Amino acid sequence: MVIWELTRYCNLACLHCCTDSDPQVSRERDLALPEIRRAIEEMLAVGVVEFFFSGGEPMSRPDFPEIVEAVDSERADVFVNTNGYHLTPALAQRLAGTAMRRVTVSIDGADRATHAVLRGKPASYDRAVDAVSAALGAGLAVRVSHVVAAPNVAGVEEFVSRMVEVGVDNIVVNTVFPAGRAVRNPHLHLTSEQLVDVERRLVDLREKCRKDGVELDFSMGEPDKEDVPAGCPAGDQVLYVAPDGSVSGCSWLAKLDPARFTVGNLHRTSFAAMSGDLAGQNLLFAEHRSCPLPTLAQRR
Repeated sequence: MVIWELTRYCNLACLHCCTDSDPQVSRERDLALPEIRRAIEEMLAVGVVEFFFSGGEPMSRPDFPEIVEAVDSERADVFVNTNGYHLTPALAQRLAGTAMRRVTVSIDGADRATHAVLRGKPASYDRAVDAVSAALGAGLAVRVSHVVAAPNVAGVEEFVSRMVEVGVDNIVVNTVFPAGRAVRNPHLHLTSEQLVDVERRLVDLREKCRKDGVELDFSMGEPDKEDVPAGCPAGDQVLYVAPDGSVSGCSWLAKLDPARFTVGNLHRTSFAAMSGDLAGQNLLFAEHRSCPLPTLAQRR
C-alpha cells in the first residue's frame, strides 16, 4: 500500500496535526499532476493495489479528482482522509465513478464547540458533517476518524451517538501522536489514568455499536496484534510519499527521522529506481516482531 500526503497545505491549523499543516504552508514543492500520474503508473506496474491519499488537506488540490482518476480501478483501490471542507455533493458524485473505495472524514467532537477546540473553526464541524452526508448520498463508503485528546475525552460516547445519527457505520478512534504541531501542544495528551478510563469506556461502547451494526475501531496507540503483520512492513508492504515527493518506507518513521528514512525524491528520481532502497530500509527493522513506532516515539 502507498500512504501519500498530496500536500501539506490545509485550510485548518489543527492543534494536534502531525504534519504541521496550515493555510500558510507553501505548495511550491508539491508534486505536479504529471509527476503524480507517472509515479502512480510505476507503482501499479510493480503491484501496488492500495493508495491512501491524505495531507494536509488533499481535496484542497484543484486536481484531486484527476489524481484519483489516474488510478486504474481494475488494478487498485483508493482511500482518502479529509477534513471534509471541499467534499461537495458534486465532487462526491465524481469520485463515486473512480477507484475510490472509502472516504474517511475527520471529526473531533459531537458538536461545533468541541470540534473547534482542536480544529479552530466552528464551521469546520458543519462542513465535515455535510461531507459525510454528501459521500453517503453518492454511494461512497464512509468512515469517521476521531482523535481523543484531553479537551474532548469526556464526550466520546456523545460523539459516537451523534455520528450514528448522521448515518455513519464505521468509526475509528485514535489518540494524539507526538509529531508535528502536537509536540508543541502537550496539554492535548491524555494522562495514563485517562487512557485506561477511555479504553474501558470504548470497550463497552464497541459492544453496543456492534449490536447496532456499527464498527468501532480503536487502538489507543497499540494496534491489535491480530491486525498487524509479523515484523515491520515499512518498505515492503507499505511505502510513503511526502508532499515534496520524498519517499520512505513508512510515514511515521519519516516524520520521526526524515533524514534517516528518506530513500529518494520523485521530483528527481523515478519510483522504479527507488525500489531497492525501500527493500533495504525494510531490513533495518527485520528483527522487530511488531511495529517499532511505539519504541521510537518514546525515545523522542
